[in-house]
Amino acid sequence: MTRSVAIDLVALPESTLQSMTGALRLPLRAGLDQREVTAVFGEPTETQRFAPNRVTLVFDIHAVDPYELSCTVHQERGLVYFTIHPTPLPD
Repeated sequence: MTRSVAIDLVALPESTLQSMTGALRLPLRAGLDQREVTAVFGEPTETQRFAPNRVTLVFDIHAVDPYELSCTVHQERGLVYFTIHPTPLPD
């Protein structure tokens, strides 16, 4: 059973990324800027800053099976990393 997924968009070839995001049905690609990410998912429920040159946007996705999506956006390279996990987290 998969409980969470974390994908480093910088480390993988484009074809692999397209396959993974397609399988997850997420309209994400490397390089999206913060405005483009929020245009797709709306305003984040939380914004985190762990480094001065990037921001992590946290979204609560209210689908049939709700999940949390965190997108890390680098100020120059755009979207570089994302994680997803169900909410609430299973025991």
